[in-house]
Amino acid sequence: DGKEALEQGNYKEASTLLAQVLDKNGENDTARAMYIQAKNLMNAIKFKEDGNYKKAIKLLEEVENTDNGLSSAKRQASKLKKECTNLLEEYENDFKDRKENAKESIKKDKDRLEAEAQKAEEQLRSEEEAQKAEVENQEQGNIEGGSQDNINTETQPSVPPMSNAQPEAQNNTENIN
Repeated sequence: DGKEALEQGNYKEASTLLAQVLDKNGENDTARAMYIQAKNLMNAIKFKEDGNYKKAIKLLEEVENTDNGLSSAKRQASKLKKECTNLLEEYENDFKDRKENAKESIKKDKDRLEAEAQKAEEQLRSEEEAQKAEVENQEQGNIEGGSQDNINTETQPSVPPMSNAQPEAQNNTENIN
């Protein structure tokens, strides 16, 4: 009988037997209420197994609030609802913890990346300063080297090239003779 199957927690069997009763007598409100309880309990268990605790809780509340239903089915629904509520709370707490851990991990990664970027910027700045100093030293060396050449040139007398000086000397000696 459908009522017995429902009391024993055989919800599939109960729904099948109660559907047969309703096929014979669609006016039977008690059979209809027990059929709804059996179907909702069966679906609630499936939702619980799938981790869809909110849907399971909603169906279990319907079982608890069913008029003309079995009080033993209502007690089973209350017990199962409490389990689903606890599982939902655990899931939500775990989710919250994972979310917080993810935020912390992101913050640590962000801090690490910012520190690496700052270090890279400092290294780049240091390299740029070293290059700038090297260029300045080279320019300073060119200026100093160039002024020494000018000083040397200014202190040395201007001497005409040898090839021009020799024929003049020869010409001068010929004129003397």
